[in-house]
Parts: sequence; structure tokens; C-alpha cells
Amino acid sequence: MSNNAPIIEVSGLSRQFGLFQAVKDLNFSVMEGDVYGFLGQNGAGKSTTIRMLLSLLRPSSGSIRIFGMDLRTHRRDILHKVGAVIESADLYTYLSGYENMEIFARLSGLKVDRSLLLRKLDEVGLSDRSNDPVRNYSQGMRQRLGIAVAMVHDPDLIILDEPTNGLDPQGIADIRRLILSLSREHGKTVVVSSHLLSEIEQVATRLLIMDKGRKVVEGSLAEMLDPKQTVLQLDTTDNAGCLAHLQSKYPGYTMATNPAGSMSISISRTEIPDLATEIMQAGFGIRAMVPQNALETYFLSITKDHLHVDDHQH
Repeated sequence: MSNNAPIIEVSGLSRQFGLFQAVKDLNFSVMEGDVYGFLGQNGAGKSTTIRMLLSLLRPSSGSIRIFGMDLRTHRRDILHKVGAVIESADLYTYLSGYENMEIFARLSGLKVDRSLLLRKLDEVGLSDRSNDPVRNYSQGMRQRLGIAVAMVHDPDLIILDEPTNGLDPQGIADIRRLILSLSREHGKTVVVSSHLLSEIEQVATRLLIMDKGRKVVEGSLAEMLDPKQTVLQLDTTDNAGCLAHLQSKYPGYTMATNPAGSMSISISRTEIPDLATEIMQAGFGIRAMVPQNALETYFLSITKDHLHVDDHQH
């Protein structure tokens, strides 16, 4: 991640739909080289914000600057340097992957260069299927082709709205690798929205958590996650005895017995090896020791409702 000038600067951004306020006074910035994650439950305002960034929706108030230019007055110049996939990619399913690339390159006003298009397909792992009709592609392959189409004009900024929606675990892993490759190997700035915590946690350098249209928090994962807040689930040969021992040994730490009988303890990750040694030296056997997903714990602590990952509506 570089510390260059911001690629996106959003200030006081709001969007009303009748009486419903989908986005409320949003401020954030995306720096060059970021993989910037938009994280929030369905209906948090992520897609509305992304549609405003792409000028598909007009803001009710506030300003958007991209590449240092005002989106209202320099829309064409800005969008020329942006590639996007909004939910599922729009593709011609009766044509091959290569033919789709060719058509979208022409629509972008580009001179079609076969070797360039094949290279883009190779970057998304589709070179061996480039001549197959898209109707024979899996959902994950279609999504990767959609990203290749979005990259056909070599944009500096790539915006992906829920790119893993509806994909199986393999498809999700493929998209994750592709996002990391776009950032690390191709130097792209990537904005990606998701309600899947684990996905954002694995790819984002910085992230914005939204809830009910508002920014809850923005920053790097390191800034958000106090290492002391790793919650360790612990199961030993004598949980009650072990808990009493640890409470006397570590009086300042938060510990509890879980309904299932195991223990949970808030501890810094760096202290976990010493804790394990202490438990075994005190004569307790360790059956299981599992750090919880730190971002999930944090996310649920700052958003008002529990996370729904089964429905996708905005």
C-alpha cells in the first residue's frame, strides 16, 4: 500500500429515496494501491454508495472526487480510468469468453489486440476456456470473465460490488486470489464491497464498516483490531480448575465459562504460546485452543443487528 494522494475522496455524501435515507453524511478516502473493503450487512448502503461512485445514481448531497477531479464535472475523464462489476457481470452467454472481450473492447473504443485480450483472460485464469461459450461457464468463471471485461481498458481503479455473491467456496477463493493479484501484481487500486466478513478480512488493506447508511468506522485492520481483543476458546481436561488457576495467574484478563463448558479468554495473540505453556506446566491437558475471528467479533460489537448472510437486498 502506498501513501500517495487519495484516489477517491468522499465528503458529506447522502442519498434519499423518498423518505428513506440510504446513505447518511458519508466521508471516506481511498488511497492509491489500497484494497479498500466496504463491509456491512445487507441494506447498510454499500451498493448505493458504489452506484454513486460510478455516477449511476446522483447523490442527494455531498461531493465525490476521483483522481483529484469532481465526478459531477469530469465524469467522462474519471470513468475512462475506472473498471467495475456491479453484482453479477452482464455478458453475452451465447458468445465465447474471447468474443465477449472483443465486443467490450470495441464498445470501449479500443483497437482490438488479440494478444492483449488473451493476456487479460489469462490473468483471470480463463485462457484455456477462452473459446467456450459463456453459457457453459460456472458462475465463478462468469464472474472472473466480468472482471476481465472490466479490466479491458486497463483502468487504474477497479470497483467490485459483492463479487463473491452466489459463488461456491472454490469460486470465492478464485475471486479472492484475483483481487490480491490485481493489487499486488498489477498495481491496481481496488474497492470491494461484501457482507462476508472473512473475505474482506483476507484481502483488504483498509476498510469502511457501514451500518444503516452511516460510517461506523474506517481504517486499517491493524488500527481496528486491538491485539488484546483476540478471544481464545479454550477446552482443557479440567476447565473449572484451569479457569481458577488462570484467574489467579492473570488477574487483569477477561475470562468466562461458556455454556458448552469450555472457557473464553481475551488475550493478545503474542501471549498465546506462553498461556499454553502455563496451562500444561500447571498440569492441565489442552483439548482445544481456537482464536475466534477477530473481525467478526469486532463487527458484531459495533453494528446494531446480527449479521444476515442469506439474503441479498438493498
